[in-house]
Amino acid sequence: MKEFIIALIYWSFLICKGYGCLATSDSSSPIIVTTTTTAATTTTTTVSDCTSCTAGQVTFTPMTTPDTEDAVNGGTGVDANGCATLTAICPANPNAGFFVFMQFNGGEGGPQDVTGGAVTAVLMCVNGQWTFTQGGITRVITEVNCVIGTP
Repeated sequence: MKEFIIALIYWSFLICKGYGCLATSDSSSPIIVTTTTTAATTTTTTVSDCTSCTAGQVTFTPMTTPDTEDAVNGGTGVDANGCATLTAICPANPNAGFFVFMQFNGGEGGPQDVTGGAVTAVLMCVNGQWTFTQGGITRVITEVNCVIGTP
């Protein structure tokens, strides 16, 4: 009988331990424990590489025919955002009645001056490449050449 009582106490202890039989509150409602886990917020910042461009990435084509002029490297600089800039120049044409037209990449249209004045384009370094935006269109620039002609 003694062994039976010890076994009963032992099993009661194990059952209560596993199922929480010991009272921890004087209320008749069960105690509910809630665990809340929140996910950490991850913020990703993309940094644009706007400082690594070099003037050597752009070819400034010299005059090759009577209807072209030397494209001139006007030098590098830095804009208000700390990004590199490169100024491309087509010099003014001294002959009356001619216009100056800047082309990029061997034939893509660029800025012009119909009065024959100098044409300047400021190229911007974006993601390690020189770009120029005109009319809402941005293109990568690897070459600058200058054309003269009559309107």
